[in-house]
Amino acid sequence: MIGARLPECHIIAGSKNRSPENPMLQKIGDSLKGKKTLAWLILIPLAIVFAIWGATGAVTLDFVGPKRYAAKVDGSEIPLQDASRLWQTQQSEWAGQFGADIPEDLKPSLQDAIIERLIRSELINARTREAGYRVDGGRVRGNIRTEEAFQVDGQYNETLALARLAQLGITADQYRADVRRVLQSEELQRALFAAEFLTTTEIGRRIALEDEQREVRYAIFPVAQYRASLRLSDAELEAWYKKNSQRFLTPESVRLQFAESSVADISGQVVVAESDLLDLYAKNKDRYVDPERRRVRHILLATKKEANDVLAQLKGGSDFAALAMRLSKDTGSASSGGDLGFSEKSAFVVPFAEAVFAMKEGELRGPVKTEFGFHVVRLEAMQAGRNKTFAEVRADLEEEYRRGRIADLFGEKQDAVQQRLEQSGADLAVIAKDLGLKLGESATFLRGA
Repeated sequence: MIGARLPECHIIAGSKNRSPENPMLQKIGDSLKGKKTLAWLILIPLAIVFAIWGATGAVTLDFVGPKRYAAKVDGSEIPLQDASRLWQTQQSEWAGQFGADIPEDLKPSLQDAIIERLIRSELINARTREAGYRVDGGRVRGNIRTEEAFQVDGQYNETLALARLAQLGITADQYRADVRRVLQSEELQRALFAAEFLTTTEIGRRIALEDEQREVRYAIFPVAQYRASLRLSDAELEAWYKKNSQRFLTPESVRLQFAESSVADISGQVVVAESDLLDLYAKNKDRYVDPERRRVRHILLATKKEANDVLAQLKGGSDFAALAMRLSKDTGSASSGGDLGFSEKSAFVVPFAEAVFAMKEGELRGPVKTEFGFHVVRLEAMQAGRNKTFAEVRADLEEEYRRGRIADLFGEKQDAVQQRLEQSGADLAVIAKDLGLKLGESATFLRGA
């Protein structure tokens, strides 16, 4: 077999059977031993047909006259094209295996086998429909994508799949329908086999087959000794390649042509007018504000009682800075007499900020509880909030204006390219030149990479 990687060949010269059984049973066991899947595929359809319907199915065969069906099963027609398609497949497989057409004397029996296969399939399909078995589209797609005949280097290749189906004269929709029917029949088969039982005789035969041992004699003919003497002509190689060219398909890949424009390129096209900046400033004055700030001193204490004691001392005339340096738990500000400097409201935790910004200049307040402890606070000074002047924020305004214009110009170019590409006979190279864009081309990469 072409493409097989076998280090050696084995030819059986003789055998001794240590467990003689019924010859017919032994033959079945031999042929199916080690081929579990094949065994089920052979036996399941027959078992299902006779287990469910026995001999009651009304089957009509018809190849005469202008009828459009190959057979009719309980009133359901099997299209003639289904039988024709299977027959074509049978002929192709025979020719591929034996290198010749099917002998005339074998054709009737093979054609009968195809009809029987279609009848069994229709009976099974009818039963799955009656039983309400359903297979979702995701499972069908998954089954197709794992089909080895549709893969290149272990990955599903849609081009190869369509080519394979075309060779068999099957459309993608037909194949999906076939796969769905097969999966539905498998559901029925699993349901039936889940309830199977075996007789004592059958169990005995099964054990006898599984425990059977054989002695064989064989001769080994190393492949290597024939390889050196094998001579293939260019014509033979060419013919074999043409016949198997789909095995050498490379994964689908693409290379992209693109037009690009950098921020630097577009930035050079932006013209900034003073009137535009003034207009932007007027529309965003609320954003350019120095908020109100307050200068405050505080003494942080561990308990409310301690805070009340300190507050009483301050009201009695004690020096705030001196008490802060001696008693405050805030080591960051204690050394400066509790002075926190000028700060915005957002600089403080909420309870502290609410208290400070509700005070009057020179006011003493406490205890103020926060997550850090208890505070005694004195407001030293206030700075009202103000709007920043245009001159102070001009640099920020220009940067913001440029960013906005760059985004606008980029969007305009993108829309222009898209509109031109949608026109008949569009050429990206011409479009790029007209719009002042750089033309580029990507490296080749695999689809989906």
